[in-house]
Amino acid sequence: MHTLTFVKKLTVHLQGIVDLKTSKKRKMNTILTFDRLPIAVAQIGEQLNRIELYLKKPLEPVRPQRLDSNGVLNYINESGYVYSTSKFQKDTAAGKIPCKKFNNRLVFDKCEIDNWLESQTKAVGQSAAAMTLAADANRKLRRS
Repeated sequence: MHTLTFVKKLTVHLQGIVDLKTSKKRKMNTILTFDRLPIAVAQIGEQLNRIELYLKKPLEPVRPQRLDSNGVLNYINESGYVYSTSKFQKDTAAGKIPCKKFNNRLVFDKCEIDNWLESQTKAVGQSAAAMTLAADANRKLRRS
């Protein structure tokens, strides 16, 4: 009686397993019977072996992405921050932008640039944002 309950539960869980006899990747349309149980168990064992092999593969280390000065300036502008070339050069020379030197050239780490950009932004309340928008609109009207 206990075995029949197990087989019924296993039948429900194993529906849709790939049929090894045909070696096609089609799903079984029939209910798993006691006769097909060894095939289903073999299929599960093969799938577990593939998963185990996949999990044992060593992960490739993530290398930090490095950018040169032109690349980092493009990255900053593409990220939605407006930054002029002259301002970028001044801030880099002043040591405000995180960078390293390699063979007398500046190298920027993308992760450090992201952190620096985040530290440079300030949260503003709705009233401060509205005031900024109004000041921009007034400035544009005066130019017209």
